[in-house]
Amino acid sequence: MKRTMLYAVALALTIPAAMRAQEPPQAPPQAAPAQADDSTPAPARTRTPEQLLRFYDSKLTLRDDQKDQLKPLIADRQQKLQALRADTTMRPRDRLKKAEAVEQDSDKKINAVLTPDQQKKYADLEKQMREQARERRQQGSSN
Repeated sequence: MKRTMLYAVALALTIPAAMRAQEPPQAPPQAAPAQADDSTPAPARTRTPEQLLRFYDSKLTLRDDQKDQLKPLIADRQQKLQALRADTTMRPRDRLKKAEAVEQDSDKKINAVLTPDQQKKYADLEKQMREQARERRQQGSSN
């Protein structure tokens, strides 16, 4: 009886270790490679204000005075969104609502600098980037 119990205990201790040894090692998640060109929308949080400004310029054909006005607006938006992401005291839903408010406020300020044609193109770009972000969030939550 004692011998059977000893075998059972030994077996119980070795099975989990053997199972772990059979599992392939999991590689840490890789960061997405930085994009070299500014022609494709990417998450705003992965780009510097200068990169975003170049991206917007390539799509909207900005004048120099518009670039000068937009750069601090973009930098301010990114700083506020980064601070929200870092704030772990807020509930996720509250952070999302606050982020949406920051983006709406920023969009109003950016639109004030753009021509009507540029405003339409900017709205299309922002919509495309938000859809991509939504898809990434859905993919992340399904994994």
